Amino acid sequence: MTAYADHEAAQLFPLMTQERFSDLVGSIQLSGLLHEIILYEDKILDGRNRYRACEKAGIAPRFRQHVGDPYDYVWSANGQRRDLGQDQRYLIWKAANEKSDTWRATQNAAKAQADAKRSEKQKGNSNAAKGKLENSVPQIVARLFHTAKQVPRLRRNVAPQTVGRRS
Repeated sequence: MTAYADHEAAQLFPLMTQERFSDLVGSIQLSGLLHEIILYEDKILDGRNRYRACEKAGIAPRFRQHVGDPYDYVWSANGQRRDLGQDQRYLIWKAANEKSDTWRATQNAAKAQADAKRSEKQKGNSNAAKGKLENSVPQIVARLFHTAKQVPRLRRNVAPQTVGRRS
């Protein structure tokens, strides 16, 4: 089985006591894993206790990838745990919010940087197309000049149209 490290967001919450962990192992041996373990960037975001209990019980865990703010997810999934005291819950909430703000700022900066690179690339492509056109203008003018010289000769070879006559 692949070993997964705990994500920093998951570490905001304490692990189960040994007694509760033993109960979880027994439950997983009896009923199997009921809830998937959530991964983010190949680290356990939610389900650290379930993962360890599966290892101990010899049960293959199931995983699901999370996309989005890991701190917001961890708080939403675990913020109302019964075993947390009010002070402990507040400190975890505060840390999760601060780290979530930092995560969002990092994501926004990366997106802005990618947008700027994309814009520069498009601008470069536009300049390349403009350069191609500018290089082609003398050739286009020469063709037009050549064609213009041919027009009188072409007119002589075309029969006049009969307009409005019925046979």
